[in-house]
Parts: sequence; structure tokens; C-alpha cells
Amino acid sequence: MLERIYNLYSFIFSRGVFCKFNKLLYQLSLRGLGILSYQNFKISGESFILNRLFGKGEVVIFDVGSHEGRFLRAIKEINTNAKVYAFEPHPKTFQKLISLSKIDGVKVNNFGFGQMEMTTELYDYQNQDGSPHASIYSEVFSKIHESETASHQISLKCLDNFIETEKIKTIDLLKIDTEGNELNVLMGAKETISKGKIKVIQFEFNEFNILNRIFLRDFFELLKDFQFYRILRKGIMPLRNYDSSLCEIFLFQNILAVHKDYLSDYNYSF
Repeated sequence: MLERIYNLYSFIFSRGVFCKFNKLLYQLSLRGLGILSYQNFKISGESFILNRLFGKGEVVIFDVGSHEGRFLRAIKEINTNAKVYAFEPHPKTFQKLISLSKIDGVKVNNFGFGQMEMTTELYDYQNQDGSPHASIYSEVFSKIHESETASHQISLKCLDNFIETEKIKTIDLLKIDTEGNELNVLMGAKETISKGKIKVIQFEFNEFNILNRIFLRDFFELLKDFQFYRILRKGIMPLRNYDSSLCEIFLFQNILAVHKDYLSDYNYSF
């Protein structure tokens, strides 16, 4: 039945005169699928997810790429009992984040995470140093933002080592927003992931992954014990089976990965 509908649509609308209409329909569909919904915390669906899944109880949340603490503040407003570890390697931005360490249950750290412990350069806009787009990949600015850059030497650590040193038993939510470095952060947490210590992972997937030749399939292969969802404004879209037409869209989106051992802990009647 669906194949007949597809063929009929193609027969009628696969003509040059309908190109503008098809492009508009495509752009509208992207928004409906939770893609390019970055305008604010509600439109992105992050507020909805935090309220629905982490709104109560003594949860442990890692905010990797915290910037000035927007996500951190939202968590504490929703759940005052949440224990939050925030990580921001940018030296200028960290000076703004550090004031939030006064909040009960918040610990801020001036370093990032990667596949291995190292010192590297963090790039940002030359005329807007301290932006939320800071990345360890200079191509983010030269090829995507087409901007001159400022740079800072930063420290990257491995999540596995940090979790062992801090004796953290379980992470309820690992949120990663590192402008293209998300997979490397998870590669540095392989042992923690294999032991089932992380319940839920939220990460951004966007056009920066093109630069690194990283596909959503790479996340599927690393997180084999997780169920994937795309975050919508007021819900989630299951990505149960890998489908390149739905998964490999290199535009802003928030992906939620839930460990299969903990699926029953959450209410997914969205």
C-alpha cells in the first residue's frame, strides 16, 4: 500500500514545477522529526525530557560541554536533588560557569573529555570568543562558520578514569554537547559503558560530524546495548532499527540513547 502511495506521489510531484513545494515539505518534515529545533530549551525538547525522566529523585547527571550552564540551571530548577557534574574546558567560559558551583549539588570542572588524556587546542570565533560553538576542530570555523578563530590550550581527560577516581557508581544521564567531539567522549568511556554504569546518554548530532566522517551508525555500533530515540519537542521518536534515510541527516538534532537494562525504569508513554 505504501509503495503505491510513494509511486503515485512521485508520478504527480516529481516535476520541476513542484521543486519549491517539495523543498518546503522537506523542511517542514525535518522540524516534525526533531531536526533543526535548536531555538530554545523547550523547542529542542530538552526541557520536556528532563521533566519527564529526571524531574525527581537523587539522580547523577554529567553535563559535558556545559558552556555557561544553561542545561545545568535547567536541571536544578526541575530537580533540586540532582547531583550535577559540569565540564567546560574553555577558560573564558569557565569563569562564567564557576559561579554556579555555589549551588548545592553542583561540581564544575575546567576540562573536557576525549578518547585519550591529552592537551589540545580549542577553537572559537575570533570576535566572539566564549561562544557555544567552541570546538577542538578548527574546520568547524574555517569550513562551516567561515570565521577567523581564536584558540586556547585545554586539557582533555577520559571519562573512564574520572569515574574510577571519583568512585561514581552510576550516571543517570550523560549529556554531551562538544561540537563534533561526542563520539570521542564516548570512546573514552568504553569500560564504563560496558559495565552498564550509564543509564541514559544524550548527545548532539549535526553537520560537524561531516568534517570527521562520523556517522550515526558509529554511535549505534559503539552503544550496542542502548535503544536510540530522537528527541522531539514533546516526545521521542524511536530509532529501533538503523535506517540511513532517517539516521544520516547531518543537521542539528538531539539523540537519546537508553541502556536496555534500564528501559523499564522510565515511562515512555509519550
